[in-house]
Amino acid sequence: MTTSRDAVRRTAATAVAALLLLVVGAPGATAAGDATGPVLLVGLTGVRWDDVTPEATPALDALARDGAVGSAVARGARPSTCPSAGWLAVGAGGRA
Repeated sequence: MTTSRDAVRRTAATAVAALLLLVVGAPGATAAGDATGPVLLVGLTGVRWDDVTPEATPALDALARDGAVGSAVARGARPSTCPSAGWLAVGAGGRA
């Protein structure tokens, strides 16, 4: 049984992982001709796309409207995955 305290811990762990990914994964100097902008990865556990609406999550909806959106689902042998499974998949270096 998941308590609200467990949910807060998972959310905090995901937020810390995202922040760490942004800080550690920040690129160094780029080539003069490289015109790509910054990249922000948002990872949420247990959230479906129909949960992201202008009313429920206005900031995420604005990010989705102004940027590129993708969906990555971490799958494993067990019926549920831990919050870090998605970040491990991102950190593996596979390119879309």
